[in-house]
Amino acid sequence: MSTPRWLTRLTAPGARLFSEAGAYAVWAGGDRRRRPTARLTMDAFTQARSAGLIEPDGEGWAISEAGRAHLKRAGSVSSENPFADQHRDLGPH
Repeated sequence: MSTPRWLTRLTAPGARLFSEAGAYAVWAGGDRRRRPTARLTMDAFTQARSAGLIEPDGEGWAISEAGRAHLKRAGSVSSENPFADQHRDLGPH
């Protein structure tokens, strides 16, 4: 399974997902004065929200613990135990 780039970008410290022109985009540090680091469609946003990969955080959305676990499992395709890999650190929260 391929990991969406926008979900990986949400792991950066302070990164947030905000609505933009009928879709969604990820901004580093939540700073919307700059260009977004990734974009996603409304359908992708709805699927991520339904799966619990993102959670509300102030005015925007942040990656959830379930989202971090998903990235750990997806990133360990070559691992012998991808389920256990989801419990390892992925970086700063």
